[in-house]
Amino acid sequence: MIINEMNNKWRNIYICFYSVLFVLLLFKMNSIAVFVCIAAFLYSSLSTYYNYINRASSSKKVKTMSGKKRKDRKCLLILISLSLVSIIIVLGKGFFPKFIIGLILFVFLLEVLNDFVESVFIKKKLPSLFANLQQDSNIKNFEDVINAYISIKDLTNASIYCDKALQQYPDTAVLLALKSKIYRCLDKDEKAVPLIKRALKIEPRNKFVRKEAYSLERIGFKVFSS
Repeated sequence: MIINEMNNKWRNIYICFYSVLFVLLLFKMNSIAVFVCIAAFLYSSLSTYYNYINRASSSKKVKTMSGKKRKDRKCLLILISLSLVSIIIVLGKGFFPKFIIGLILFVFLLEVLNDFVESVFIKKKLPSLFANLQQDSNIKNFEDVINAYISIKDLTNASIYCDKALQQYPDTAVLLALKSKIYRCLDKDEKAVPLIKRALKIEPRNKFVRKEAYSLERIGFKVFSS
């Protein structure tokens, strides 16, 4: 969903923003709510736009846009859209605007709760995944550990175990694609490209490999060309 396209900083800002806004609406302080909307809109969108322009201007190739630049552009559009919609809603009167804001807040909090529950579940599952890996260091067990670390955003350990797996299984398409995914999460898309190209040569029809390849294609990298 939309919130997953935003990094933790912007997500936390908007959770606080909608929480404060919802409380203000409950107390019928619409003028203050509008002010909060406008302030959040100006600060977040202008700072994001400034960062986006700086990164875009430093790029030699316009078509090949790194993940960080594209995330900034997406984040900018999200911030503008949400802020403007919020301003329009809070200008209304009666129960309906409060209901809409409450619904938006509920969806956002549901996303956060889902991420939290998933993170707790995976952390509890990690010891059993490590035990499986110690008993049998096959590709599948390595995949499970790496994916678990990626899910909880522990990219350092994900990268360490991916490197260990690639030392044992250097020509495995899925492991190469996982390493590519880690680089994408770190906004190092340029390093992900050669890995995914290599993975495509090994297993061109693998669904996971092709999914990662299309993710890079969508941001301007030519990974399917020879």
